Amino acid sequence: MDCYATHQPLLVKHLLRSTGPVLELGIGDYSTPIIHEICAHQRREVWSFDSDSAWVERFSPYRTTSHHIERLADWSSLTPLAGGYGLVFVDHSPAERRIVDIRLLIPICDVMVVHDTEDCRYGYETVLPTLTEVETLKFWEVWSSAYKGCRS
Repeated sequence: MDCYATHQPLLVKHLLRSTGPVLELGIGDYSTPIIHEICAHQRREVWSFDSDSAWVERFSPYRTTSHHIERLADWSSLTPLAGGYGLVFVDHSPAERRIVDIRLLIPICDVMVVHDTEDCRYGYETVLPTLTEVETLKFWEVWSSAYKGCRS
């Protein structure tokens, strides 16, 4: 499997099992189309963000009234929905920003799917062990993990 796609089994599984709005941090070939199609069928709102304007432009055809695709020049300007999210997918750059946003979003999401959980450069070990891990896919070189019950 392509190392950029190893999150797909968990992402699809938890999109199908969750309800409520979806937040995608990091737009990509292996997440945005899947999130778009599943959520369109389920009639769910989606917010997809990336800091790279080329990625935002590339995926702008997926933009609808229920799928918001936006560029965040500064990740600190991310303003989460007041009611939170049914699912949050974390796969954005820069690497050091992921842990900041995970901490921000843990209290307001039901399920979080995180890509690259084998990689110590992200600093995941400071927060992810405190969550209830549903599963981690370790079949491939690049791991992905799902966490449930994040919402406090």
